[in-house]
Amino acid sequence: MSNAESGLTPSELGELEARLRDKRAELESLLGSLSQITGTKRDCAILDMADSASLAEMQQRARSLTEQHTETIREIEAALRRLESGRYGLSEVSGEPIGYQRLRIIPWARTAAVDG
Repeated sequence: MSNAESGLTPSELGELEARLRDKRAELESLLGSLSQITGTKRDCAILDMADSASLAEMQQRARSLTEQHTETIREIEAALRRLESGRYGLSEVSGEPIGYQRLRIIPWARTAAVDG
């Protein structure tokens, strides 16, 4: 199968590839910021119990976001591989084209909304 089977024009494919690359760069930047938060050490000498609890909660949220962003980056990289192989824009469930509007919202989508 080729990208032509997806019904996407070369212009649309170019736009979607740029969106994928931009989103990956954005998430990688956020991961850098989150790693600073998760790496913050608790110094009992300067933190009271409330501050320590607040830091622990913030670190847990940062770890959760890190997991989410890492998974999205994996999905983006898989979408870029599909783009290179000519399978981008085709549902992994039905093999039918994924609509351009859906791909504009979630350019790493693997299925059409009705598939999954």
